[in-house]
Amino acid sequence: MLLKHTLSQTNAMRIALVHYSYLSVVGGVENVMGAHARLFADAGHDVTIICRQGASSDRRIRVELLPEGDEGLRLLPGLLGRQEIVFLHNVCTMPFDLALTETIGKLGSTLSHVRFVVWVHDIAACNPDYKPQPHTN
Repeated sequence: MLLKHTLSQTNAMRIALVHYSYLSVVGGVENVMGAHARLFADAGHDVTIICRQGASSDRRIRVELLPEGDEGLRLLPGLLGRQEIVFLHNVCTMPFDLALTETIGKLGSTLSHVRFVVWVHDIAACNPDYKPQPHTN
């Protein structure tokens, strides 16, 4: 059963949700992000998903794909700088794209007009499946 929100907002906000992937990639975080994006769009907000892979079947939800490597990281200041609120889904707590995490961390201090929300679904430090591997030369 889908729940309908009852929140009302007088001014539309520019909201971005950031993760490694988005729907149609199958995963728990992707499903939660999809639900959040739809709720924000239903409330009249301008919603952008920023990720490495995924697509939107909802015309109200824009997906900005970050190319791999430095090229994608160079796009972040412009993409994040246009937002009022940025939800970082697992980007700060999982080790899947450390360059993305580092870049967003640095931008956080320069984009003072943007509110960053760290949304935690998983924490690598507390999960034995993500035990750090020994460093080898």
